Amino acid sequence: MKIIYFDIATLLLLATLFALMFFKKINRRSHKIFMFMILELFFTTAFSLASICLDNAGPGNELWKFSLHGLYLLGHMTTIMLVLLYIVSISDVMFRLWKSAAFGIMIFAPVGIYHSLLIINIFVPIMYHIDAAGVYTRDFLFPIGYAIGLLYFVELGYAIVRCRKIINWSAVRALMILFPLTAASMIVEFIWSNIVIEPFFNAIAYLVMFVNIAKPDTYTDSVTGVSNEEAFKMKIKQAFANKKPCKIILIEAVNYLSIAELLGGHSFEDFNKYVANKLKEIDKFCKTSMFISHLGSGKFRVIVEESHYNTLQLLVDNIFHQLGKRHVFGDVVVEPIPAVTVLSCPDDIDNIDKYLFFSSSFPSYSEGVITYSHELLNDRDFMIKSHIDQIIDNAIRNNWMDVYFQPIYDTKTKRFVTAEALLRMKDPEYGWIDTETMVKAAEKSGAIHKIGEIVFRKTLAFMSSKEYKELKLNGLDINISVAECLDKLMPKKLDSLLKEFDIDVNDVNLEITETAATLKVETFIKNVNALHDMGVKMSLDDFGSGYSNVRRMVYLPFNTIKFDRSLVLLDDTPDGHKVVSHLINMVKEMGYKIVVEGVEEEKQLESFIGFGVDLIQGWYFSKALPPEEFIKFVKEHNG
Repeated sequence: MKIIYFDIATLLLLATLFALMFFKKINRRSHKIFMFMILELFFTTAFSLASICLDNAGPGNELWKFSLHGLYLLGHMTTIMLVLLYIVSISDVMFRLWKSAAFGIMIFAPVGIYHSLLIINIFVPIMYHIDAAGVYTRDFLFPIGYAIGLLYFVELGYAIVRCRKIINWSAVRALMILFPLTAASMIVEFIWSNIVIEPFFNAIAYLVMFVNIAKPDTYTDSVTGVSNEEAFKMKIKQAFANKKPCKIILIEAVNYLSIAELLGGHSFEDFNKYVANKLKEIDKFCKTSMFISHLGSGKFRVIVEESHYNTLQLLVDNIFHQLGKRHVFGDVVVEPIPAVTVLSCPDDIDNIDKYLFFSSSFPSYSEGVITYSHELLNDRDFMIKSHIDQIIDNAIRNNWMDVYFQPIYDTKTKRFVTAEALLRMKDPEYGWIDTETMVKAAEKSGAIHKIGEIVFRKTLAFMSSKEYKELKLNGLDINISVAECLDKLMPKKLDSLLKEFDIDVNDVNLEITETAATLKVETFIKNVNALHDMGVKMSLDDFGSGYSNVRRMVYLPFNTIKFDRSLVLLDDTPDGHKVVSHLINMVKEMGYKIVVEGVEEEKQLESFIGFGVDLIQGWYFSKALPPEEFIKFVKEHNG
């Protein structure tokens, strides 16, 4: 008598797994395949249970016995094939099935051969038969099933090894459990022929896969019900690794911070649900079966596979139109500003680094319009930003960085008495590189320290030249970045450079931006005080640019306050004129010198001379000039 309890336990376990998957309403292809695997094993186990019951009942029912054993064998081999198909699905190489005949043959041909033999067996007993005593008996070709099963397990092992880098390790371990469980079931059934345990062990393997691979909650955003950031990262990682053709649609509300502030936390979740539901509606309307994910902060990503490219334009237009619609949440009206960019993979974007750059940069290029990766790749500014680290590295190695000087006018002596040293860089391919872009990138990469040394060396070398000394200026202003302010060795490095070029410390004025002055880091404060003790003069640069705080002027040893161009523009309005006037009077009463930068018109010049500021800088007089032109300019204007 064969034992049926393991089959009953298998059916209960599989029914529970199916219910869990069904009520989660997961729509991903891999999860659908997993649900089909559960159903297939359920029916295979049911056939096994029915055939065992008939075998245990003794002679009779030969036709039913023959049919049920055949259905069990049919499902038994299909189970192994479906597991292989599941690996293909979770590693996102399914698209190769329709492009590669060899790939399809490798998966479907073995089970096709086995099923064909079972069909032939209906007419000619070559696999099994029911003998005169009503006993299930194997025939001479039955071992082919073992050979095909072994072939599938070799393919399974190969697939797991090949895909180990594009599926997480928990998934790899879950899949590997098939091998010891299958081996154990074969040993048990060989020793105890009355125990049919293979379906039960397969169900245990499915349970492990459910917990470690399918696990719907892990890859689902709890707020919107679509895929979360972890699921999206895995998806694009696989797409890049497999060189899978697809379109990634980047979707954001540019003004999401304002929307979040306007709606508050709970209502902002409603906004994200609203966007997710709109994307689902569009997907259903366009019949694209797109992969939708929510990354948080109003950021959504959509992946469209190659088979749906024919509806791509309709899809993108609908997304852009629907996202930009005015919508009412409660009693609050929200009007999102959409940013939508379509990335073509792998033609334009073929690795994760390029994707991450696009993802962080696209809103500023796509605000209120739809952009495409091939357009951005032909955009000079975008390409500069995407290659800025390499551009900076090449410039440092090839000495492509120069220092220009913008003259500064003394309102009392009517002469140009100093200048600001400004970094300039020209790349052979991209031309002049925006300094702000370069500095921000260099601060992130750490290259700013090398750049800072270049600026100091070139400025001090110029100051030590005979031509500069003949100008009899009061020194030069040199900018230092936030990163340099936090370098513990910065005062010592500057002191060493001053001695190397034989420059008097009184001839150097360091311009520290307001961003740096907001730092409360102990290193920064120590550096500023150390520079002051050395006798270095310091200016608070960009005053009025958005970080202004009088406490910094009180507690940090600045000699000069440099008004930002934004205050020059503010002075053009009546109320702004009053604000600027009071600010200047306050700074003057505190005993600081005042430099105004960004003056471009005579009216602005006259206004600030009227305010009694000390120094004025701007394009009204001159743009930043290379050393030779700067010397010529000062000689001509100072006489």
